[in-house]
Amino acid sequence: MFRKIMLAVLCAVLTVSTASCVPGDGGAEGKDLPTVVMTFQTMGTSRLDGLPRVEKAINEITAREAGFRVSFRTVDAVRAASEYPVWLSQGERVDLMVLNYVDITGYVTSGSLTPLDDLLTEYAPGILKLQENGTDVTGGAALDGVLYGLNAIQEFHGSGSGLWIPERYLRQAEINFDSERIYTMEELDALFAKLKALYPNACPFGQITAGRSFSSLGYIWSNPPFQAVSDSVNSGVLSEDGRTLVDFFETERYRTFLEWMHSWYEAGYIRPDAAYTGTEATELLKSGAVLSVPLSSTPGMFTDDAVGEKVVCLRTGPVGYGPNNSRTDIRWVIPNTAQEPEAAMTFLNMMYTDARIVNLLAWGTEGENYVIQNDETGIIAYPEGKDRNNVDYVNPLGLYGNQSLRYYMGSDELWREQEAYSAGAVPVGMEYAAFSFDSTSVTVERELVQQVLNRYLPVLESGCVDTDAVYPEFISALKEAGIDTVIAEKQRQLDAFLAEQ
Repeated sequence: MFRKIMLAVLCAVLTVSTASCVPGDGGAEGKDLPTVVMTFQTMGTSRLDGLPRVEKAINEITAREAGFRVSFRTVDAVRAASEYPVWLSQGERVDLMVLNYVDITGYVTSGSLTPLDDLLTEYAPGILKLQENGTDVTGGAALDGVLYGLNAIQEFHGSGSGLWIPERYLRQAEINFDSERIYTMEELDALFAKLKALYPNACPFGQITAGRSFSSLGYIWSNPPFQAVSDSVNSGVLSEDGRTLVDFFETERYRTFLEWMHSWYEAGYIRPDAAYTGTEATELLKSGAVLSVPLSSTPGMFTDDAVGEKVVCLRTGPVGYGPNNSRTDIRWVIPNTAQEPEAAMTFLNMMYTDARIVNLLAWGTEGENYVIQNDETGIIAYPEGKDRNNVDYVNPLGLYGNQSLRYYMGSDELWREQEAYSAGAVPVGMEYAAFSFDSTSVTVERELVQQVLNRYLPVLESGCVDTDAVYPEFISALKEAGIDTVIAEKQRQLDAFLAEQ
């Protein structure tokens, strides 16, 4: 019912407010209309044969109701961080771009982004309405009082770490499954030992770190959760006193985490090629090459259809949620190479308020890629004779605007499970919701730190190197890159923020 009401209200607002936003003849065929060039990130499990049909369906809406067209520019999600700067430095046109686990400040300080304040006020009434109703989509994206990005909105709030595993493996290993219980690293260790004995040619733990530019600890062992405060762990996490920032990578728990990974690698629980394989963990799980995959414990993160059998999640950390349910690790920006910034902001407004656009991007076209099972809850299923493996459009990345307007692929039971999961989530760091770290003065140091992480995290967190030998080298490289300078600057700003409270 919530989705149905939101669609009716927001689409009514949108139709009135955007029809005259961008010049154009309004023809549904979209001839001679402005075009918004927009990034469309992909990964190994994406299926894009149906993307042209999705683009056409979106353009039928935008041409008729807002006077512009949209053109997708596909880019691999992992390579996007390195490709974006090249595009922008060469002046390549991009009107709308998503930053996925990428620090926004580097783009701001290099002058690569367009300020959004005026565009938001004039062309995004629906987003402003969401803000008024308490959904903060701008947190952490304003520097020196200027807004440069809009955060994605989660479908449900709450997330925790977990291990997704086919249920039959737990039965064979004689492990009692409890969906509410938090399993320890010691218990996972015992499970992996049993699975390795049952399946000696497989790897029990699908820890794949190839191309990883951020720590995977949060997917595996978030008990208790680290508090990064407004920004990634790369700029420090709060110590127990709630005021002092420390280097996440120097914490005892991070060192212990690496020791677990190395011991599991040595025991044959992690694949030898985990740090450089080009195969997705999901594909390895389907093939039986790995027997479990670490990821968020959110229900439905792995579906039975995706793996081909019943899959369950062993929770390895509590379920928590941050300020206002927005994703500060996913931000939509308008580059300075944009030729249609007004139309780009108008389309952003549609992605945040129009369920038609959200669901075309998320699921494809109705009939070809999905059918609606329950109109009130928005539950959908694959058409008869089709599943995730043979539909021509699969977009596994939830990057597109307001995910609370997205249909739900699954059963009524799974829907209720997700609602219960969100209801049980505890707030984390809400007292720091208004704090925003401006890293402009340490842009160079942050870039150097990221280069160190890109080099060391895949090998350290896959366990394929000796922790005792490589970890000290890693910490030394971080310090040489300037991580202490970054943390000190963030501490200075946090102290000023806390003094005003």
